[in-house]
Amino acid sequence: MVSIDQLEALDYLIWLGSGEAAGERLKRTQSTISRQSGDCARIFRLQLKKENRSWSTKGNGYLLDLERSVHQLARLQGLRKIRVEINPWDQELLNPQGLTELELGYCGDGRPRRALELLKNRVVDAYFTRFGASLQELSKSETNIQIIPLASFQIGAMAPKHLAEASNADWTVNALKKHQLINWEQGVLPRLEQQLSTLGLWRGGATPTRGDILVHWEQSAKDGHLITFDKLIPATLNQQLSRLNLELGCKGSWGLAMLKDPQNSDICDQLCAHLQVALNDAKHHFPSLTVI
Repeated sequence: MVSIDQLEALDYLIWLGSGEAAGERLKRTQSTISRQSGDCARIFRLQLKKENRSWSTKGNGYLLDLERSVHQLARLQGLRKIRVEINPWDQELLNPQGLTELELGYCGDGRPRRALELLKNRVVDAYFTRFGASLQELSKSETNIQIIPLASFQIGAMAPKHLAEASNADWTVNALKKHQLINWEQGVLPRLEQQLSTLGLWRGGATPTRGDILVHWEQSAKDGHLITFDKLIPATLNQQLSRLNLELGCKGSWGLAMLKDPQNSDICDQLCAHLQVALNDAKHHFPSLTVI
């Protein structure tokens, strides 16, 4: 028989990516998290493995899925906090006072594909992201996942102020091609990659980025000669970069992903309402933001 503490230890280890982070969140020692998560895996006759900085279980997970379904139902009924995967950039936009019933966390990877895995496995209950358009592409074959669009915005090119000011002439797509553009491995954001490819601005084929893709984008944005896109930077960098006067015609979207389940409907409505208010308050970071 598995205990709540054991299942929590396993889930938070897989979600947050380390025993240290899981222990800090659950107020337990790292050794306790290791022991409890290992015990949980053994109870379900699974192996606990770490690959590419992410923890997962190997083996037949049918019984574990059933157990997680029961515990997720308890969360949806208000017996425990709803778990929401959200990256650190976007946590800055939310009002913590309205989130007392939510447990916000970040898997430490930044790629939407990893968040979808956590959602499918019921490790988390919802995923709120600015990568909504790419999320739609990645989840096309996932019949049990719903993506709820919350807002849309026009994606713009961002450059260090000195670079933007040095070019007195109006920016064009052809002029943009002559500069060093941010890149990452193919498949992380398929919708954005497709849009940029159409413009000849996608520089794919980069060496796969190890670790957190958000860290890669943030560090790249601080490069004094690199041009990036406002979708790929935290709000704190907006003051250090200038948005170029150039319409790319690329659209991004904020979205909320949850499993398709009648039990989710009330929580889904509450989450959408709160997130739409938060996005309205964040319009100064995204000039073209349109809340749906």
